[in-house]
Amino acid sequence: MILRGFSNQNDSLILLLWARGGSRGAWGGFDVPIVPLRRLLQVKLEREELEDELRELRERLAAARQETERARGSAGDPGELDALRKLREERDEATEAKASLESARATAEQARGAAESGRRELQEQNDDLRRKIQGLEEQLKDYERLGESWEGSQARLKDRVAKLEAERRQLEESLGEAGQREQELCAARRQREEAERALARLAQEQRELSAAVQDERRHKEQLQRSRDELEEQKRLLDRTTQKLNKEVWETPTRSVPDVPRGSMKPRCPQGSVCWCPKGVPCTVRWRCHPPSDTPEPTG
Repeated sequence: MILRGFSNQNDSLILLLWARGGSRGAWGGFDVPIVPLRRLLQVKLEREELEDELRELRERLAAARQETERARGSAGDPGELDALRKLREERDEATEAKASLESARATAEQARGAAESGRRELQEQNDDLRRKIQGLEEQLKDYERLGESWEGSQARLKDRVAKLEAERRQLEESLGEAGQREQELCAARRQREEAERALARLAQEQRELSAAVQDERRHKEQLQRSRDELEEQKRLLDRTTQKLNKEVWETPTRSVPDVPRGSMKPRCPQGSVCWCPKGVPCTVRWRCHPPSDTPEPTG
């Protein structure tokens, strides 16, 4: 049976992964390169073959020793002496083959240790990538909640603007009615002046509210861009993971590069001044401006 050379459950798991031709779900749900595992399986199969050959050589050596003992009992026969010499030569060859098999067995054990070490390193790298992805997902949820709060503020501002517009229309109607009252011209004139002043105040408040609405809209766009950039970073991290897995599949002797911590942190590509909106971390959104005396920040 093909599993007879495997000593524990992990060896059987390695064989099953190799037979399926895949490795997903073996360690934490991430794709683990199977090249070191296949190498470990190959080493185990080679060790099994070497053990079979060694056992066969031992049997042959025991048979040769028995033939030697029988030949010693009848040393006067020249044919038996020739057979004895042949048996001695076969014994020497078996001894040399045994030594070479022992050396090959030690080499196989070393290769198995190297494959185990490579598997552990790949598992640690996948754990680090999983933790980074979880952190990015948490940041994305935080910004989604912040965007929802901005949308609520914008809705309240729109309601207030609608109320002010209704009040302004009422004041305009009052002014029209005052023009029709000739007998109350003085009173109507005073009312009109007061209404005009109130209208001016309302217009000023409307401009301020319009500016506030514009600011809120820019903040919302800023948050949307930040969210898009976070999603792009997540996609870039997924593509990097797939690329690393593909390189390990295609090049077994090539070592997997270590992804340094913080490499996913966005940096300003031109090294210029970075202006970030108030309340948004610099690691999420940047906008570069060429160096100047009085740059204006965005948002």
